[in-house]
Amino acid sequence: MSFSKKFDLQAMISRINQFIPDSSRASYEHLVRWYVDLNEIKSNKSKYARSILLAAECDRYNYDPIKTCGFEYHNYKPEYEPDFLIFCNAKNFSCKQSNITPDWWHKVQRDCVSEHGMEIREPGLYLPCENWIEFDQNPLGLTMAGIWQMIREHHHENYSDWLDICLKIENWTFPPGSISKSESIANFYSFFGFASQIGIMSGRGSYIKLMKEQWSLEQHHKHCEYISTLQSHYHSYSFSKYFEFIKIHGNLLHPAINIDIDIAKDCVLPRFGVEFYPANFLGGDLPDYFKMFLLDVCNVDSRQISDLSAIVALLPKGVNVKNYDADEISRMNCTYVAKFDHVKVVFSPKELPKLKTYVRLVSQYGMQTYE
Repeated sequence: MSFSKKFDLQAMISRINQFIPDSSRASYEHLVRWYVDLNEIKSNKSKYARSILLAAECDRYNYDPIKTCGFEYHNYKPEYEPDFLIFCNAKNFSCKQSNITPDWWHKVQRDCVSEHGMEIREPGLYLPCENWIEFDQNPLGLTMAGIWQMIREHHHENYSDWLDICLKIENWTFPPGSISKSESIANFYSFFGFASQIGIMSGRGSYIKLMKEQWSLEQHHKHCEYISTLQSHYHSYSFSKYFEFIKIHGNLLHPAINIDIDIAKDCVLPRFGVEFYPANFLGGDLPDYFKMFLLDVCNVDSRQISDLSAIVALLPKGVNVKNYDADEISRMNCTYVAKFDHVKVVFSPKELPKLKTYVRLVSQYGMQTYE
């Protein structure tokens, strides 16, 4: 199976075979190698070398039949190495590099819960084990930038459930009362309800990140209303055209607000991001309406958009390989998929908007037996 427009399937299969692991489990390492090798990234392959090493290390501790990871590209600095992200069970995550996890990581593993048997749990909010873990590139190698801790609702929730979540996360690495009594976080809840994800970053001071999708018409208006509370910091940029576009075409863009809060000062930083998930777009030619939106509405410069276009032009790609055993009684299915996930536009009062692109990779192994 393939999603790409032009490629030689047999050539892909012959090249991918060298990367297929011997065991019947998915592999982060082989998935990343496939992406780098088969998606025509001919130059600067060294950008991915450290990600491949870390992926191989993570394979030692994660035996899930499905592996998901991805890359964050900095379109405003295309020469930067892309940051690496892994979606996995945080409770099981381990790495022999002792300096790669922050000292509060054991508290994350303590508080996150498995989603198996959720039907017997009480209604409210909970912290699932499966999360995105982000790794930043730096001169010494990859280090854990933090975790995008998801928050899930079971049946229904209220504000007291949200406070319980705040208290748990507060206990990880923040002073007592800094999150649970934060007026900035309470104000965010008044607009959007509980955050879908809370970003707990390592080594970045007293900052915390909140993310929430706005996918309905009512939520699009709330999205614009919240951003308008930050507009006083933007003396040379007006969001009026942005608000108009979101209120009319938000269903095409699927925006998600992404803010930073300085917990020590209990204030929202004027710099904020908005993630966009263009409807039905997995890769290929960037839709004209989205180019126009980024260029004319968000004021993203054309060089960043060109870099985004070059990345997504290679996507989506996927392949399904069937390896038969000697008796042809069973076969091993290996599926690799690479697709566009979303972009983030980062607005800042004193800088031009910055663009980031996120690519998602998925591999799955499964045995099919014939009777």
